[in-house]
Amino acid sequence: PPTVSAITAALIDDHMILTRAIGGVRDTTRVRPRVMLELNPDAAYVVGVKLARDQITVAATNFRADVMKSLSMPIRIDRQPLNVIADLVEDGVRRCIADAGLAIGAINGVCIGLPGIVERGSSKIRQSAIFRERDIDLGAEVSARLGIAVTVDSDVNLVTLSEHWFGHGRDLNDFVVVSIEHNLGLGIMHNGELF
Repeated sequence: PPTVSAITAALIDDHMILTRAIGGVRDTTRVRPRVMLELNPDAAYVVGVKLARDQITVAATNFRADVMKSLSMPIRIDRQPLNVIADLVEDGVRRCIADAGLAIGAINGVCIGLPGIVERGSSKIRQSAIFRERDIDLGAEVSARLGIAVTVDSDVNLVTLSEHWFGHGRDLNDFVVVSIEHNLGLGIMHNGELF
C-alpha cells in the first residue's frame, strides 16, 4: 500500500490522474477516505493518422483515448512522392487539431499507421504499396513539418494494440489479428507483447 500511494501521489502531482471522493461517509477502519482514481483527459493529446491508398483518416484524442475530432480525406495517395504525402498528412493533422479546438503545442505526439513493413524501432518504412520508394522515413518528414514527435507503424500492428487495450483482446495475452483491406496483414500478440 505505501508504494501504491507513493506512485499514485506522483501521478496526481503530474496531473496524469484525478481523484474523486466516493460517498460522504468516512470508513472508520481506514486512515484516509476512499477516493476513485481516473485518468485526466487533459493530461495529453495525441493524433492518429491512417493512410490507405484512397484515403487519409485523422483523429485527435485525449489521454483517455476519447476521440475529440476526426476527419477523412478521400484522396488517392498511393504512388505519390514522399513530400506530397507528408504535406497531405501535415494539412490533415493541422485541420483536425484546429477543429478539435487545440493548439499545435498541446499535441504530445502523432502516430501514423499504414499498410506495409515498418521497422518498429526506427519507424522507417521498409516497403509499402502506398510509396514508390523503399526505406523511407515518413515520420521524420512529418515531424519536421509539425515540430512534434511522430511515430510510424504498420496499420495491423496498431489495430492489434488497440484490440489488446480496448477491444476483444483486452483480457488476452495471446491472439492474432488478420487484416484484409487492399493488402493482407497479420498482427500477433504473444505473452502480452506485440510480436
